[in-house]
Amino acid sequence: MPCEMTMEKFERLGTFHDAELRTVSHKAESELLELGFEKADGQFVVVSLRGVAAFRVSDMRTQNVVSRLLVHGTNIQFTEDEIVDRVSWVSRTCDGEQLSKPAAIHTLVQKVKSGQQLLFMLEPSWGAEMIVIAEKLAL
Repeated sequence: MPCEMTMEKFERLGTFHDAELRTVSHKAESELLELGFEKADGQFVVVSLRGVAAFRVSDMRTQNVVSRLLVHGTNIQFTEDEIVDRVSWVSRTCDGEQLSKPAAIHTLVQKVKSGQQLLFMLEPSWGAEMIVIAEKLAL
C-alpha cells in the first residue's frame, strides 16, 4: 500500500525548525517510533512513525536542535544515489560496519522509490541525526 503524506502534514514539517528532540520511544513489537519535540514556541508535539522497517539515530545529546524534518517525495526529492546512501547509513553501525545484506538494502531502496515506504530524515542543527524508513507518518 502506498504511503500518504497530506499537504497539511507537509506544511507542518516546516514548523519544526529550531525545535528540540526530547524523546525517542521505539516499540519494536508494534513497529512504532514516537518522537517528542519541544518546538521553539514551547509547544510539545509527538511525531509518530508506523510500520517502521529500519531507523537509526546518532549523536543524541542533552540538546538536539532540528534544522529540518525531511520526507522524500514531499518536501525534498532525493536522487536515487542519495536514497541508497541514506538507507545504507541506517543499516550501518557508528564504526561503519554494514549490518544489512545488499539485497535487503536494495529492497528498502526500491520501496522508498515506489512510495511504499517513507524516508524520513531529521537534519540537525546540533545533536541528533535520524533517518527512518516507515509506512506512515502522523503529526
